[in-house]
Amino acid sequence: MLESTVSSAFLVKLLEGSGLQRGDARLTDFYGKLRDLDALEVDRPLTLAVFDKLVAPCRDIIYLAISGDLSIPDFSAFGSTLEKIYSKINEIKSGANASYIPQLAQVNPEQFGISVTTVSGQHLSIGDSDVPFCIQSCSKPLSYLMALGEHGSAYVHRCVGTEPSGQRFNEMVLKDAPEPKQPSRRIPHNPMINAGAMMMCSMLSPKLTREERLEKVLDTWRALTAGAGPDPVGYDDATYQSESATADRNWCLAYMMKESGAFPPCFTSLSETLELYFQICSILCTSRGMSVMAATLANGGLNPITGERVFAADDVRRVLPLMLTCGMYDFSGQWAFDVGLPAKSGVGGCVFMVIPNVCGIAVWSPRLDPVGNSVRAVAVAQELCRTYALHNFEVFSGLSRHKVDLSKRRKNEESIKAIAAVLFAASHGDVRALRSHHIAGMDIYASDYDQRTALHIAAAAGHVDAVEYLGAWPNSADRFGNTPLSDAIREGHDACKELLTSASKAVAKKSLLERLEESSAAETAETATEAA
Repeated sequence: MLESTVSSAFLVKLLEGSGLQRGDARLTDFYGKLRDLDALEVDRPLTLAVFDKLVAPCRDIIYLAISGDLSIPDFSAFGSTLEKIYSKINEIKSGANASYIPQLAQVNPEQFGISVTTVSGQHLSIGDSDVPFCIQSCSKPLSYLMALGEHGSAYVHRCVGTEPSGQRFNEMVLKDAPEPKQPSRRIPHNPMINAGAMMMCSMLSPKLTREERLEKVLDTWRALTAGAGPDPVGYDDATYQSESATADRNWCLAYMMKESGAFPPCFTSLSETLELYFQICSILCTSRGMSVMAATLANGGLNPITGERVFAADDVRRVLPLMLTCGMYDFSGQWAFDVGLPAKSGVGGCVFMVIPNVCGIAVWSPRLDPVGNSVRAVAVAQELCRTYALHNFEVFSGLSRHKVDLSKRRKNEESIKAIAAVLFAASHGDVRALRSHHIAGMDIYASDYDQRTALHIAAAAGHVDAVEYLGAWPNSADRFGNTPLSDAIREGHDACKELLTSASKAVAKKSLLERLEESSAAETAETATEAA
């Protein structure tokens, strides 16, 4: 008897097709053992015993890939769609690099990268995904999360609000936050604008030296982005020096906050706070790394590849609505309306998006629109939302859904559930449910795999009211040749038979009239041709 085997080439192709890359830290031992067996580049039959030993360190993730239960089950189709979107958006040449400092102005404006990492660790990168860039304001949600982790929500939100300001991101405006001893106290509206981000920096390990504080922030960024290849995190001191030298408005905001009594008890000095803020804005990352960071937020603060908890889930829940409402500069309201995803942009050209419980997406392209968002990144997000049901308020379901659900477990799962719901209602003669499904946009005349419709089911069960409601197509045949009328006759349901016979005659009469009209139109056209 032949022993069952598994093709090593098939296994590798399955994993890579599922979005699990060879550089995935969870699969290091697996690929190392395959290489030792000379079964990585060459197809080898693996016995079940050998296969079991191979997958032992990563059994859970390989099981999810084989069973189709990763976050995006049809990852290859998603990848194909993303490549088409990349090619389309790559043609956009509008916008211009940020020019207020030389380091941003000199970046090649043609560069363009898209990266996606799911909460299962699936990954896809297209274009310039490994080119480092300055994260700039993309740092703000993470500084907020670090402050929450260090001090707690009550402490942090005594010093920063949670709502959009309705003003430009660096406007000289603060929110009234009076206290008994400070009736004129004012604070920043939210942590996603410059004043709020500087406030967060004032809370980050204030007892340490600035060098130690920066290194601690960099360590957090490394934990956020780890697992998808070489360390993508760096630091550009030249950018920091330029930022620091062109910061009059930020200094003005900082003095205004100090004068308004906004800073927390742990505050040390304006100089230490602002210089750390400029340094954090000068951190380097790649779109690949940013997508892993975004996936960590989508996964509730748990890095999906390394398994390390970087932030508390409750704190991540706090940052996501702020990103949705305040994360895209002056475009935030329109973004929430059009795209409906938590996101943050930076003038370095990056926009990262979080799809909770599904994935993180990072897009980098240096050309900016008038409000400081990457033109191509915004276009990518809008294009994705035309194809996929990504908007937080996509409430359409079942057969009324015309967009793809990224996280569906099986192809056509929504349609399968919807058809089952309609057929179940018909089998019980539940006209109210049928009407509700119809109003919701479902096709109540859709058929199952045997081409049987809700009308077939209702007629065979003798549900007169349901037959009357559904009676528009009395002559549709299932794959066995049965019509709703023949089902009613076979089962002896006379009332249903009468309804369907009447409906059938009406359909036949309508068809005859339509044929006569078509014939008459054809004759008229022929006569006109002859006359010409």
